[in-house]
Amino acid sequence: MKTLSVGLETYIKNNMDKLSLKYCIKHLTYNILMDLRFINNFNEFLYYDTLIISIDKTYMNYDFPDFKIYYEILNNIIYLIRKSKKLTKVIFISSYGVYAEKEDGLYNENDEIKPQDYVSSLFLTYENMISVACKETEKNLVVMRLFNVYGIYQKKNYIITSLIEQFLNEDDKIFIGDTRKKRDYIYIKDFIRFLDLIMDKEFGNVETIYNFGSGQSYSIKEVISILENITGIKKRLIFSPEKIRISADYDNVTVDNTKVKNEFNFHNEFDIYKGLEELVELYSIYKEKK
Repeated sequence: MKTLSVGLETYIKNNMDKLSLKYCIKHLTYNILMDLRFINNFNEFLYYDTLIISIDKTYMNYDFPDFKIYYEILNNIIYLIRKSKKLTKVIFISSYGVYAEKEDGLYNENDEIKPQDYVSSLFLTYENMISVACKETEKNLVVMRLFNVYGIYQKKNYIITSLIEQFLNEDDKIFIGDTRKKRDYIYIKDFIRFLDLIMDKEFGNVETIYNFGSGQSYSIKEVISILENITGIKKRLIFSPEKIRISADYDNVTVDNTKVKNEFNFHNEFDIYKGLEELVELYSIYKEKK
């Protein structure tokens, strides 16, 4: 199976290359899609069976969103889907942010769609446009609405990475925003395992949506407590106003993973403690090498 990816964030690409041994995946960067290399070499992209798509938020300015790049990329992706005769399966890695906020915080695939901010609206736009292109060309589409994936190589603007790096530095303080927000955290290795299953499965000419998370939610305060147990380090928590998200945010988010369990008999290998324990060890090794 020849697989092409577009728009995957660096930490996902790096982990896929290390952990997914079945498939040789060519990663197409935004820079290639935005210049003449895409047009000049277009024919070479027509010989892939599977296309994995996501939105690389590297180019996102959250203070002053400019979506021109993302719509240009989407246009080229649609063009590729429509022109490719060999392509049979399209996987779009989306976000739980497309859902309307719920009081109980438990989200399943049939919940109301109502994006909370510009970025979530962009994910929904991609979902809808890719869906139309796949239906038009009779290609299978699988939409994976991810919850909070964490893992090695992730940038500091992600909460887990930020907390671990603050635990491992020499400062006796940790700067945080709202510690009450609860999130469903899923370790990168479990995500890659599930992605492999999606790539293996024959769906036929249908469109399928899966929510993917752990099924458990934890507040930032609880994550900090777990990290204290793992590292044996106690730090002072300092409230930092700039770490409060200005855009719409959810108070509590937990995946309803019934569909994933029923269709794949899938169970996560890493709970929050085991995932954080491995990640702390990886960051400690990396820090020592530096």
